[in-house]
Amino acid sequence: MIRRLLLVFSVCVGVAAADVPDADLLRRADAGDVAACEQAAQVFLAKKKGGRDITKAAHYIRKALAENPAAPTAKALLGMLHFQGRGVPLDRELGRQLITEAAATGDGAAKEIARELEKRGHLSGLLPLERPEPKLLARAEEGDPEAQWQLAEEYINAWIENPAGGNPPKEWRERAAESGYARGQYWLSEGYRQGAYGYSKDPARALLWLKRAAEGGHPEAQARLGGMYLRGEGGLKKDDKEAARLLKAAVIEGRTDAEFYYGQLLYEGRGVPQNKEQGALHIYAAEKRGDLEARRYILAQAKKDALAIVDSAQLKRVLEQGVKDNDDTARAYLGIRLYTGDGLPKDVAAALPLLEKAAESGDFSAAHALVDHYGKKLTELQRQSQPDRSDINRETENYRNALILYGRNGHKDQRLEAAKALTNFILPTAPEMKAALAEPFLADAIVYSVALMRFYRNEGGTDRAGLAWLAAMEKQFKQSKWTDADGETALDLVRYAEESFPLPKK
Repeated sequence: MIRRLLLVFSVCVGVAAADVPDADLLRRADAGDVAACEQAAQVFLAKKKGGRDITKAAHYIRKALAENPAAPTAKALLGMLHFQGRGVPLDRELGRQLITEAAATGDGAAKEIARELEKRGHLSGLLPLERPEPKLLARAEEGDPEAQWQLAEEYINAWIENPAGGNPPKEWRERAAESGYARGQYWLSEGYRQGAYGYSKDPARALLWLKRAAEGGHPEAQARLGGMYLRGEGGLKKDDKEAARLLKAAVIEGRTDAEFYYGQLLYEGRGVPQNKEQGALHIYAAEKRGDLEARRYILAQAKKDALAIVDSAQLKRVLEQGVKDNDDTARAYLGIRLYTGDGLPKDVAAALPLLEKAAESGDFSAAHALVDHYGKKLTELQRQSQPDRSDINRETENYRNALILYGRNGHKDQRLEAAKALTNFILPTAPEMKAALAEPFLADAIVYSVALMRFYRNEGGTDRAGLAWLAAMEKQFKQSKWTDADGETALDLVRYAEESFPLPKK
């Protein structure tokens, strides 16, 4: 801050801050050039700690005012020195008067000094105090924890110069913590937890000070400790009741990082009487601020139909945001709810592309919905007196692809079900095999049926008819001399189909 503000002054008088005034600048200043005097004073004030020369700065400020008593920058700087008693007698009333008069002229440096004075009630930060203000120091030494903390902050912000070899910020913060100041206790806890601020890592001490800070009402400490009880971390036993107490207190104080966890406890009735409506409100509020844990929780609950009490517009927004974030779970849940009209207005056209992408990514529920949709479409077409052949072929292919995804994404029972459904397209005998495999549409049905049945067998399936069919098909494939245009055999195609199947999502 010091450097920034002194650079502001330098810009106002047209010179960059330097460590030592150059010879030409001093020559002009000694000759009575007001601007040069102001610039020289700025340089002497801006020098780093240990090299600052207040006496010389005061000399050139007075010289500027002797030449021009109305020089606003010089007047403001002299007011600053009087206000702090640096290089001139301490006279706060005179200092404030000089600064106010200079700022009234519109001078940039003077206005900046006036703003700092008005903001803090003192000018440390513009020019560090050599020692703490007597009243603040007296309050701190008498044991006032807020004064102790404020004193530490002023040292940290370089509003007061640190004595060589000392560490007043640490000392005063420790005293504030020991006096019961919750903010200081949390600071000590973080120091021991992280091994920071001059402390070695010490989990036991970190927890001790964290508990003190939380009981003292520090919201961040309450949120952190509540989360630790919720998860059973840091040597603490899991305790939902204690977690709920602390997280609730943190939420009341505006800690947004505690809101999801408290909402979860409310929603599930853990550690507090169950209140799904209030819990959901907290969870959605956390998600709206970007809490990814809250979003994942909402998606997980949405699959269970457990958030029906929540406004449908909120649920739709969460699911749509998940789709934007390329979340397959959100894509599947949104697709299913749009398809079924459960919790959202039914929109099959909008649902299908979501379901197809989710099913291709491994979601079983999405594949199940596709099987249901295309199976119904195919049945409707077949019931028509004169169905369009191209429509039937299109919906048949859609249904077959959905069955493949259904079997691929499911477990052994779904694999058997899909494989059997696929064989309904054609169950070729040995003489028909070559012709069937030559038709891409039929070949896929046969190949994926065999692949799915192999998975079923490997997973311990016991359906005799299905396993007998598989054995017969494998025997035919071995005996067949059929190859496709690339020279691949039927068994080669089955192997490729098996390799294309990812492990099903649990």
